[in-house]
This record gives sequence, C-alpha cells and structure tokens, in this order.
Amino acid sequence: MKKTIFNIRLILAALAVSATCLSCNKKEERGELKRIWYNGSYNRDFNDLNDVHLAEAKRIGITPASNREEAEKVKDDMHQMQNVIVGVRRIVGVMVREIICIIILKTINLVAVF
Repeated sequence: MKKTIFNIRLILAALAVSATCLSCNKKEERGELKRIWYNGSYNRDFNDLNDVHLAEAKRIGITPASNREEAEKVKDDMHQMQNVIVGVRRIVGVMVREIICIIILKTINLVAVF
C-alpha cells in the first residue's frame, strides 16, 4: 500500500515537472503598450552620463573609436559576439531540457520496477 501511494506521488511529481518544462517555451502575449511620461532629470536621477561610461570603458581596457568606420567595426564585432552568446544559451537550454527529461524517464522507470 505504501509503495503504491509512493508510486502515485512520484508519477504525479514527474507529470508536474514535465508539464512545467513544456510550458517554458510559450511566449506571453503583450497587451497594449502605454506611453510613460517622465518629468524628472535623467542626468540627476540616473547618473547616466557619457563621461562616466567613457571613464569606465577606458578603465577596463576599451578604447574609444576615433571615427565612424572604427565604431562600425566594433559594432559588427559586438553583433558577432552577441550571436555566439545567444547560440550558447540555446545549446545550454536544450541540454538542460534533455537532462530533465532523462531524469523524468529514469524516475518513471524506477516506478515501474517497484
């Protein structure tokens, strides 16, 4: 009797995890976008000044572009890096989903053994 209850709970847990994993890929639908009005000072409130960014970039070793062509080249390099990062994230996401599925299947097989 205890094994049966344990098996039922284990199956329910496995189904809950698999249902959660299946719903992860669904995108939320967005409602109507509303315009937000801001009546403050961005410089004062966010301290988001160009000289602060420039000083920090120089500190970590990023040299400023001296002309438009250099800036475009750096922009292209950043897009390539971003594409690599997105690809790695996708691969890791697939691997995690596969690992979860393997764990669920092994759990179900263990339930069948009992």
